[in-house]
Amino acid sequence: MPELPANQPPRIFRLAAVTRRIRDLLLEVSTKQFWLKAQLVARSAARSGHFYGELLDVEDDGQAVAKMNAVIWRSNLLAIRRKLEAAGASELLEGNREICVLCSVTYHEVHGLSLQIHDVDPTFGEAHIDRNRRLILERLAADGLLEANASRPLPAAPLVIGLITAAGSAAANDFLRTISESGYAFRVILASAAMQGEALEGDVVAALKHLAELPIDLVAIVRGGGSQVDLAWFDNEPVARAIAAMPVPVWVGIGHEIDTGVPDHVAHTSFKTPTAVAEALVHQLAGLEDRLLAAVDRLDMLTQRPIDLAERTLERSGIGLTQGTRKLLTLADSQLATHLARLRAAAFEATFTRDSRLSEAVASLRSGSTHRVKDAHDTINDAAEVANRVTSRSLEQRHTQLANQQQRLRLPRYTHTLAAAAGRLKSLEDRLEALRPERVLRRGYALVRDHDGRLITTTAAVEPGQQLLTSLADGVVHSRVEATSTRQP
Repeated sequence: MPELPANQPPRIFRLAAVTRRIRDLLLEVSTKQFWLKAQLVARSAARSGHFYGELLDVEDDGQAVAKMNAVIWRSNLLAIRRKLEAAGASELLEGNREICVLCSVTYHEVHGLSLQIHDVDPTFGEAHIDRNRRLILERLAADGLLEANASRPLPAAPLVIGLITAAGSAAANDFLRTISESGYAFRVILASAAMQGEALEGDVVAALKHLAELPIDLVAIVRGGGSQVDLAWFDNEPVARAIAAMPVPVWVGIGHEIDTGVPDHVAHTSFKTPTAVAEALVHQLAGLEDRLLAAVDRLDMLTQRPIDLAERTLERSGIGLTQGTRKLLTLADSQLATHLARLRAAAFEATFTRDSRLSEAVASLRSGSTHRVKDAHDTINDAAEVANRVTSRSLEQRHTQLANQQQRLRLPRYTHTLAAAAGRLKSLEDRLEALRPERVLRRGYALVRDHDGRLITTTAAVEPGQQLLTSLADGVVHSRVEATSTRQP
């Protein structure tokens, strides 16, 4: 800093004098116009009808190295807009786009230094990119390819993923880290390819053709952010047609929030970042896991309820058989006691009657002659013998009848009945157990569902190319229908 002479006060300038001096120094520069390439950031529309914005010079890593205010006066703005519309690039002034403008330096004492835009080249930079993108999309739409890959059925559990990106890039690392942290058994097949430059078309198309020959569930094409020019390499018609021809869904995550290229239009699903693609895959598996757990709970409920009912029925039947057998045994004992009592009473009555008759005969004989006594005595003996035989035979027959009846009423008969009923219930339980889905699957049967989880029961419910899930005893088989045939009756 120069030293002031002794006793000389410093010279102090007014701000207006300084700004006038700057204006005078820039006067020669402000009369010249030049073409400038920069990133345009638009501001809100001014009531005056002028266009205000900023021009940025941005490095590949997104770092801004220069910035100036820019203005298009209303007198030039209308002509520029008509020119852009005629070239199919009317969105060029919407902002955040790389453009080439004819401008000059202008300086105002109050508003400062800025660039005045006089004209815009619609064939440069992003204007050319947008036009190229639009033409590619129009050709793809005319050939019916914009929805071709979107119509591919998404597997319920996409576990085998074909990944197309630059090996070792931040996009690859973000994608693989999210997948590995999910805890699901993803298998990723990396097909490394250039993500910008002349090599992109050949690398990506070759990677898609290679993955199309492998048994994969889904292809993910991911790339991190970059400039519009860098991302424009993906606006490539051969790449778009290769994506549309893929037999499996293709998910893309290319660029930042503001970028929408040709792959975003032709792919099955578009995401903003590589991490978003990986998170969507994890979410797909998490949703499937929730649905499977709910299905298991419903299956357990449907199978356990009949078993519980059968167990309660068996328990009630066992109790009924036990109580019924006890009642029958009690009734049989009561009937047997009654028969024995009647038999004893009949025997006593018969004996008492014979004794009475014998006593009468003895008295009669005593009053008669000896001969008649002897005859009577013989007769009495004969009658007693006959009575004994008759009584013994009657008692034996009655005893045999009671023994037979008692044998029929014994417990083993009812025990056998109870055992037979228990055997029938056990047979019904075994049949119910054999009908459990797990047992049916272990015998070689399978449950076939579509990708939405609906059961397939007829060939009319499937079509060639459809993805199917076949549940076996030890897991799930993912398959694709080649053809169907109906069994003739």
